[in-house]
Amino acid sequence: MVASELPFEITRRIADFLQPRDKIQCCFVCKAWLPAIQESLLETIVINDYGKFAKSVGLSGSTSNFLQRYGHSSRKLHIGQYAQIFGEELLALQRCLPHIQYFKWSTANIDEYTFIDHSGWKLWEFLTDLEVKVWVYVPHTAPSLFYSLFSKIRPLRRLEFKYMFNTGLYKHTVGEFDALNNSLPELTRMALGAQLLSITLHELSMIKNVKPLQCLKSLEVNLINSTYEWLYYIAIKFPNISILKTIIFASNTASEQSLEVAKMFARIPYPFQQLEEINVRVELGSEQIFIDFVKQLYLFKAPIKTLCLSLGGSVQMSAFSRDVFESRNIFSSTLEKVTIKASSLTLIFWAYTDNLEHFPHLVDLNIQVEDSTSEIDILLDRCPSLKTFRFDSGTLRRRLFDRVTSEFSTNHGLRELTLTSTHIVTDTLNYISHRCKKLKSMFLENVYVAKPKSEDTKTNCIDMSSTSFIHLSIGSVMFVDPSTKNIINIFALSSTMNPIGNTWVYCVPDVECRTRREPKGWIIGGEEAKYVEDFFRNFSEIVEKEYTEEQLYKDEYARMVPSWKDNLNNGYAMFKYGSLINLNIIS
Repeated sequence: MVASELPFEITRRIADFLQPRDKIQCCFVCKAWLPAIQESLLETIVINDYGKFAKSVGLSGSTSNFLQRYGHSSRKLHIGQYAQIFGEELLALQRCLPHIQYFKWSTANIDEYTFIDHSGWKLWEFLTDLEVKVWVYVPHTAPSLFYSLFSKIRPLRRLEFKYMFNTGLYKHTVGEFDALNNSLPELTRMALGAQLLSITLHELSMIKNVKPLQCLKSLEVNLINSTYEWLYYIAIKFPNISILKTIIFASNTASEQSLEVAKMFARIPYPFQQLEEINVRVELGSEQIFIDFVKQLYLFKAPIKTLCLSLGGSVQMSAFSRDVFESRNIFSSTLEKVTIKASSLTLIFWAYTDNLEHFPHLVDLNIQVEDSTSEIDILLDRCPSLKTFRFDSGTLRRRLFDRVTSEFSTNHGLRELTLTSTHIVTDTLNYISHRCKKLKSMFLENVYVAKPKSEDTKTNCIDMSSTSFIHLSIGSVMFVDPSTKNIINIFALSSTMNPIGNTWVYCVPDVECRTRREPKGWIIGGEEAKYVEDFFRNFSEIVEKEYTEEQLYKDEYARMVPSWKDNLNNGYAMFKYGSLINLNIIS
């Protein structure tokens, strides 16, 4: 059957699965493809240079142009980051593309002359998704233009409107924010670069009278003033809210008004019954207010599945800070994805696994807590469904250091492991390899691997021979011998299932990458690989002193950093694995 015998609806559907080059080729082979291909090619329009685009489609001329003939089939329009476009040009696009449903504007300029032609937006009666990143704006005109735009596109279901360099594009009182939401009754997702202002006692008393909107499921806005009060508003205004970002607890003490809000929450019938994801930042001094709110969510039986929790600013680890981190246990029965972030903590060796309860459904865990520790054996036991684990800026270890092989009998389903700026010993990696038979992907960047201090053998080996990797990415990985303090950055990667030969890899120290802008490593191949093999076959084990990290920061030493051949005298470390399909050296 040839294309001319097929209905247009069939050829149009086939065209959606073809690459642009293949679509054009189809038109040369058979002109019966032309109507479907033309419509398919214009399904999505991306403009990175408005001048070139207008010239190529005849948009800048006065005669009938390509877009006027075929623009009715376009559904998505993306104006790129470097495309300068203004009011008249946008109006021309609106006239030629009347059926746009999704519009993404990466660098909008907002003022009374260039952002809006009021009549144009009425033409986009089918627009349901709007994403605007604002580059330049006039503060006193932005809100009015913003509202006039929305009054003409009431069918909107998804709205993202943000300033590229700041979250505070404009500010809303509770009355203005309520009016905005009432003008968009079909909206399901809203992300605004706006800051919500403090709620007065009078406004608080009127919140109970707001009109609930059932459609909105996801809200991203800057909640920092009267946080507790705004959460009360959200619970009433959006009874079906499921995603809430970003909640910032910054008050030092609970005010009398906040205490009153806690009582008002109790009068709402079943608040936050659909809330599944929250993104929370807790500032120093507001830990207790946050913990009280989390306890309320627990009493409301909110089914929290995704939690992003961070301690803001430079904080000291205290008993309250521990309570903030350990509040994850309150949702242990429902959580599926957890991200924990903090920096500049003064209490070293805080362990994520301290007091960790059983998390039966947790599949994704991301820990970014500076100078913290995690105990992988405890983590795997308490999180039996964990599939993806990312660990940054700390020490990953085992709590139990005995070598009893029975501890490996319970296999775990971990499949992806990412370690960055991490210290780990070879025994822990060996434990992971034995325990996690389904591990397929591992990412190691700026990782220090050490032999256990109790290990007397001279063999430098990372043994993950029980693991069959699909993807292995490494860069700035250093092997440390605790007895000699020697740092080794040349690795022999070897498969135990198919031991044909070694793959030699040189890893550049992270400090050298930063001072000299070096890649994080490379594969040593060809004649150089043979040179390395011969060198280590006759290796004398004479270790030369390396440059210290402090020296590498100084310009005079940065120009004198030795090449990988000069690092051969430090020896090499073996990296054993079962099998490997894709090896990626981070550049």
